[in-house]
Amino acid sequence: MINPVLQHLKPNRLETFVDCTLGNGAHAFEIIRTHPELRQAVGLDLDPDAVLLARPKLEAAAAGNAHLRLHFASVNFKCLKLQLNQIDPGLLQRGVDGILMVLGLSAMQLSFFQLNTPERGFSHTMDGPLDMRFDRRSRMTAEIILNSWNERELGRLLRDYGEEQHWQELSHSIAETRLKKGPFKTTLQLVNFIDRRKQNLGSKPPRFEDEHPALPTFQALRIAVNDEINTLKIAIPQAASCLAPGGSLIVITSYGLEDRIVSGEFQRLDKRVLESEFQIAHVRPIEDLSQQISSQRSQMRVLQRLWKRT
Repeated sequence: MINPVLQHLKPNRLETFVDCTLGNGAHAFEIIRTHPELRQAVGLDLDPDAVLLARPKLEAAAAGNAHLRLHFASVNFKCLKLQLNQIDPGLLQRGVDGILMVLGLSAMQLSFFQLNTPERGFSHTMDGPLDMRFDRRSRMTAEIILNSWNERELGRLLRDYGEEQHWQELSHSIAETRLKKGPFKTTLQLVNFIDRRKQNLGSKPPRFEDEHPALPTFQALRIAVNDEINTLKIAIPQAASCLAPGGSLIVITSYGLEDRIVSGEFQRLDKRVLESEFQIAHVRPIEDLSQQISSQRSQMRVLQRLWKRT
């Protein structure tokens, strides 16, 4: 997914850059490597483990640039403006040339969580607790939601956040099962339950790994645990306000729900909709080639701050 980002940023002089979803640092690494004019780069991630993983990689990429200052923080990107002000108040005054958000769990991140940290609760292939917190300092977990929300709340969660076709049947079955057999505790317990229930409902076997019958439920729980939708609605206009004239906010989405949120927020900021200093510069579908998943497609949207008000 990095190539379309690099192609968009290549013609631009990039002196300041913020990666709001640092992950393992792959995007930021390539941007630092291909933009020797960089003077400040900021890496943020809600997951402290991601920051620890990415930091040495970015420090190695920046080793040849004596003028480049790196900054790292484990914070929610809805606090972007506050974090930039703490790093360098002048950065907000001048504005940032490039801001990147990669939303949800990419195939690369999902692979890392599945293979290396099943205890985080994101994996549907290895057993672990029903956690799913990006920030383990948070109290909310998938287990709490699954075992304490009522049937109506679970149904709305599966329908709206998981876009689950069988949301009514599943929410009813979850509520009934936990009452008769006790609470859901582990990821594979939930996966096996959903698999059996969907087979009974006549669902076809998945063709690809990213079509596993449990994934819509896992997506819904993860979004709710981390309050991803509300965070996104706060973060996008805030990030746009941090851009320098000519700067770009690049957002990559992996699922239709979050892409519709991003599209809506961009439309509200677009100069063609209201008197604004922003315009939608780019929209393109991209393949997630970080893993051999045949059907996953991502979307890249770019919002650009104009040089002057029009």
